[in-house]
Amino acid sequence: MDAGDVPLHLPQMGDHAQAVAQPCRALTGYAEGRRRAHSPCPREITMLEFITHPAEHVVAIRVGGVVTARELQQAIDAIETAKRHHPRVSMLAELDGLRWMTLTALLKDLGYSLTQLGDLAHYHRAAVITDKELIKHIAKLEDRLFKAMEIRTFSHREHAAAMRWVGELPKGDHENPEEDGYHGA
Repeated sequence: MDAGDVPLHLPQMGDHAQAVAQPCRALTGYAEGRRRAHSPCPREITMLEFITHPAEHVVAIRVGGVVTARELQQAIDAIETAKRHHPRVSMLAELDGLRWMTLTALLKDLGYSLTQLGDLAHYHRAAVITDKELIKHIAKLEDRLFKAMEIRTFSHREHAAAMRWVGELPKGDHENPEEDGYHGA
């Protein structure tokens, strides 16, 4: 964990897990200009890793174990990079493995979220893959609060449907005009 990070237990987010003293550094992806399909250190509890999605405007992550402020910053950097390269950005998050979030990570997440309130038009969709009822309720509340962005939850059995749904762009937002139905004059 980063110096100054104090682990916060997220109640009802899963059974007890041992925290890993040296978190897996599986975070690459947009933060480094690449996307990674899976973690290079499978024996450790992965904290936050990027997962591959075929649509370039989608930032997809899997969260588990303890999330530190450093790891969260890499996810924020990936979102900001995607926003610079695409007019609309969507996100996919698999959240069932989340056990802990450090206090500094929680504060960083809250601070970043507040800075994005004026930029919600840049976001299109968020798919949350979970079987946890608490997370489903939070996502439904966020969908009501943030009307500019569609937020839906999917069970793990619906993983393929979540991947398809989050990858769709609204008509007029495709980078290739033919994808919007334009086939020349």
